Amino acid sequence: MRAKSGFTLIESLITMSIIGMLMTVVWPTLHKARIQTQEAKLRADLEAVRRAYQACKNDTGGIGPRSLTDLTNATPPSHGYLDLGTGRGWPLVPIPAGTWRGPYINQIPNDNIHNRAFAWNSGIAKATNDSPIWINSSALSSDGTPYNTW
Repeated sequence: MRAKSGFTLIESLITMSIIGMLMTVVWPTLHKARIQTQEAKLRADLEAVRRAYQACKNDTGGIGPRSLTDLTNATPPSHGYLDLGTGRGWPLVPIPAGTWRGPYINQIPNDNIHNRAFAWNSGIAKATNDSPIWINSSALSSDGTPYNTW
């Protein structure tokens, strides 16, 4: 008499338990790598927006855009905020003719971890990290620092 081919219940249970044990080891590593990749992209996007903002201010004599989306335009806005660095409200002033060299960035990226726009300070309140553009979240990153201090 021929033996039946196939797996017994015990063999199947042993195989599933081995796969389960492997997943408990592999899954946290994969999850951590995914978070670190997202954070690296977030840092790069934040830095790109900050560079575009600074380039705009350098061109216009210290006048920042009226909104971050202004940085994507080739034509200048009529007015921008004069960055006094005080956090007490920046005056809205005309942008001198011929100083705008936009677009400074192709598009304004979003915060890919929290699915929202970067926070933008037009001088109303001092940012937590002395930058007018920051991440609007006090959650902790994978290295233990709050996102809003990046």
